[in-house]
Amino acid sequence: MAVAAGAGDLVTVAQVKYVLGRAQADTTHDDRIQTLITGVSGRVADWCGRKFISATYTDEKYDGNNQV
Repeated sequence: MAVAAGAGDLVTVAQVKYVLGRAQADTTHDDRIQTLITGVSGRVADWCGRKFISATYTDEKYDGNNQV
């Protein structure tokens, strides 16, 4: 059974396996790793009192006169 990544996960299974020196092809514990990632990510967000959301920003230029 595959466990889906949570919206607020701070890392991926691939990143955890890389840090632990595990082969990416070895999927034996992927469900367990994903469950831990989601749980710990939620606890970190609760402890910090905020959600960590990834966003993409672009430079926008406005024609103005430098007044507030």
